[in-house]
Amino acid sequence: MFAITTAVLVSANPASAHNTLLSSDPADGATLVVAPSQMTLVFDKSVPLETLSIDLIDASGVRSTLSGSKHGATGDTEVVTPLPPLPAGEVTTRWRLVGPDGHPITGRVSFTVAAPVATTQPATATTLSAGVPATAPAPTTRKPRPRRAGRRGPVR
Repeated sequence: MFAITTAVLVSANPASAHNTLLSSDPADGATLVVAPSQMTLVFDKSVPLETLSIDLIDASGVRSTLSGSKHGATGDTEVVTPLPPLPAGEVTTRWRLVGPDGHPITGRVSFTVAAPVATTQPATATTLSAGVPATAPAPTTRKPRPRRAGRRGPVR
């Protein structure tokens, strides 16, 4: 009888009712060249949207609560949430939902938006309508004219 009771207690794992994050897009720890417009979270169990909340902390430290989450194309285990425009730097999202057993489940996903790379264009000469490049004239070397003794002012 003891063996049967032990087997029943071991198989009734309360953690099995908890929802688990399987993946995210952007992935946790990812570095992105372009800021994403949405975030996708995929769980192993159904996500009741009415219990879900997602906060975002951007690189400047501004915290905001995201809204507009919907179930994704693969069903109620996938949640797609629009993201605001993000500055370059580290972004952290913190999600919270209530599982079927009534316990809150939390997690976080962090990613980095890379700063845009400055591109420099080589300088190009502007061409005048006559086909002559618009460049500064070359300096000329002229010998100064000698001054006559006793005169002041410019020589004419």
